[in-house]
Amino acid sequence: MERDWGERQEALLAHLERLLPHPGESRAFRAAMVAEPSTCVRLNPLLPAAERLRGPLAEKARPVPWFSDAFTLPSALSGAVGHSLEYRLGGLYVQAKATTLAAAVLDPRPGQLVLDLAGSDPHDVDGVRYGVRRSLLSVRSSHLLLS
Repeated sequence: MERDWGERQEALLAHLERLLPHPGESRAFRAAMVAEPSTCVRLNPLLPAAERLRGPLAEKARPVPWFSDAFTLPSALSGAVGHSLEYRLGGLYVQAKATTLAAAVLDPRPGQLVLDLAGSDPHDVDGVRYGVRRSLLSVRSSHLLLS
């Protein structure tokens, strides 16, 4: 008899928790896995008017420590962001925090080539472009090839 999704999820979590060496890590891992994911937004650096959103976002949301243009929204705002005028005008994007990490880690410089072979959404790699936004770029594909 096939187990239902809840039982399979619990079995997977129990297995993964056994791989963590400390009980505190196991508890934190479980809490993170079952928690509702938070919504993260990133300002669009190509739209100068988006800079005006920084102040209101900083008051109502938590900044992402490694990416100055990204903010984690409180749950009360998460559902409304996709319906906001700022979102519809392209002033901000909904973007997972994990995708903003690439720009911080890669820290691209003008003249370097960055080829994203795994990205499916062009906005996921915009953060890497952001890292060199003050330089002249030649963007030859929607998935990022900088020169």
